[in-house]
Amino acid sequence: MNVKAKRTTEALLRDSGIPLITTYSGLLYGPRDAKKEIRKANLPILKGKMPFYFDGGGNINEVESFFEGAWLALQKGASGSRYVLG
Repeated sequence: MNVKAKRTTEALLRDSGIPLITTYSGLLYGPRDAKKEIRKANLPILKGKMPFYFDGGGNINEVESFFEGAWLALQKGASGSRYVLG
């Protein structure tokens, strides 16, 4: 999402009184992704067999773990909070 759209959306929600909790994910992987050709190259990374680094950082999330974290953020987080899950 571009910065202007993000800030506009946040302001509209804040001004309306609607609670807003933001979660950020990295690259998400799920059970069916291993069959996709583009994902096969990343399997050694996920299995810890090929060390690598992103310039500036990054993370890879298993989709069920990400949604568990997002659910906890919705249940326990305060409006206006932001969570980087990874």
